[in-house]
Amino acid sequence: MASREDPLEVVTLLCSNHVNMAITCLSSFQNRYQEDHTLTIYDDGTLSESDVSKLNRNVDIDNIITRQEASSNVIPKIKNLENIIEFRNEHPLSIKLIDIPILNNDGFVYIDSDILFINDFYGIDKRNTDYEFIYMEDRQSGYSVRFMDRWIRKSRIELMSKVNAGFYFLNPMSYDPDFVNWFLGKQEYRHNDFTVEQTCWAALAPNLNSRKWNNK
Repeated sequence: MASREDPLEVVTLLCSNHVNMAITCLSSFQNRYQEDHTLTIYDDGTLSESDVSKLNRNVDIDNIITRQEASSNVIPKIKNLENIIEFRNEHPLSIKLIDIPILNNDGFVYIDSDILFINDFYGIDKRNTDYEFIYMEDRQSGYSVRFMDRWIRKSRIELMSKVNAGFYFLNPMSYDPDFVNWFLGKQEYRHNDFTVEQTCWAALAPNLNSRKWNNK
């Protein structure tokens, strides 16, 4: 467990096609965020040597974790979770939902590499609070569970409203891989593969001390 004197760890997931955009957005984060932090990039498996070189020339990066490195550490921890294993093998966004929470021991902030930060800000380090999950609020609930399955049928499930998993704080000690494994095993919750990861965060949120970011 890291000391609260340690810098906040900030992490992102990145693919080769988004490197140029990520340089602009990650640089904007580092220029605008006013508190001490480290930056770790998780490679979805597509970053080339030239991508890594370009990133290191333009962004202050502390660590880049390759897909292979992540797998060697994550796979032993999920060996009995069949639905997580299947989802991880099929969807690059699974790294956000599975690898990053499992491989972090202390509270961290995740940011998507397409968020541009305009104003100076501080206060996203919530390691010294009781909050377990803080998320960005979306304009609407973009989820993979249909209305009938969410509200009417036996499959009905509580989902936190308007969760956007593009910018979140998480205390990984509160992360429940068994719940994630259960959720991913429900086909009625997976009508849109692109939003399954975000929907799972919305399903985790009611079980945690969670809230949306204060935008003021």
